[in-house]
Amino acid sequence: MGYFDELRKGSAFHRSDIKTDRTFSISAADESLDAMAAFQRMVQDAFRHEGEDGYRITTANRYTQHSLPGHEGQTVYDFLVITRD
Repeated sequence: MGYFDELRKGSAFHRSDIKTDRTFSISAADESLDAMAAFQRMVQDAFRHEGEDGYRITTANRYTQHSLPGHEGQTVYDFLVITRD
């Protein structure tokens, strides 16, 4: 199983909303600050693995509700849309 499939199935740290067999979005498991912080680590991994299995991140939505402790000065995301070509 490749990284695309790992992201697609969800985890304790993120939920996956499957749109088609090639497209889905991921977001934090819930809206707590701890969940958002854990999701940021998943986002970093998703960007690092982009291109594996032919997947790409087509949308990376920036989190603008409030700052996330421990991530000051960094881009914080609340969801990604991922597509496999």
